Amino acid sequence: MMSRDNQTTDELKHKLSGFAVEMGRDWDYDLDFSEDSVKDVASILNEHHLEYSKTKEEPEGLHGIALEFGFYIVTVLEKQFGEGELGQNHPEIGENTFPFTILGITVFPYAWVLKQIHDGDQDNVWAKYQALKQELERKRGE
Repeated sequence: MMSRDNQTTDELKHKLSGFAVEMGRDWDYDLDFSEDSVKDVASILNEHHLEYSKTKEEPEGLHGIALEFGFYIVTVLEKQFGEGELGQNHPEIGENTFPFTILGITVFPYAWVLKQIHDGDQDNVWAKYQALKQELERKRGE
């Protein structure tokens, strides 16, 4: 049975990943929850980085954008590798870090998105997704 906290997080994940799809349309990308669409997310985040690098001011709604695209990436991972567990807080990393655990591996897609917006392509979410995918495929094959 799913706890109320998990149900709330799942509802939030569904809602916010839908907002990411809508934002993708605004940038002329068709985010379809495929693995390749994570490349498009990286492109959108690079555009946000260019805006950020001009002013060095965090765009309004930055954390909302990070949640939307972070949860979108979580949804893509679940589509490819099965259901994981999305939390809000991590006992060591901190509050509102939104850890995601799948096949025993915990990652932080919300932080991935924030890092790419701040640092640009050197912190590309597509590269992180690909590295995680290899690890998950290895774990699944064990």
